Amino acid sequence: MADFPTYLAVETPLAMKRYNVTAGCARRLIGRYGTAYHDVLRTVADHPALAAPLSPSGEMIAAEVAYAVRDEAAVHLQDVLQRRLGLARGPLGNNTTLRERVGRLMGDLCGWDAARRAREQEAAS
Repeated sequence: MADFPTYLAVETPLAMKRYNVTAGCARRLIGRYGTAYHDVLRTVADHPALAAPLSPSGEMIAAEVAYAVRDEAAVHLQDVLQRRLGLARGPLGNNTTLRERVGRLMGDLCGWDAARRAREQEAAS
């Protein structure tokens, strides 16, 4: 591909069809991960529950959290929210429900006990 806009235009419908995600989700993942977006979405093939949306728009999905933990060695909720999901800014940055949802998922993936879950939520608030 000559440039990113062309790559995005070509890959978005392919990702939608191949992985059964929305256009917004496909664009977001391609924009954040480039060609590695396939790696994020392959987790959905193995674990369909990871296709669950994290945000009301459906653009952000649970597979991103799983990928951050399993493939990028993320160990803190704040890191996943800010760096991996890009929520340091914008309207979702202070969304308590989203933070708690991501924290529960991350805690399950990492095997955190209740005390660790509480510390991670506090640090991310």
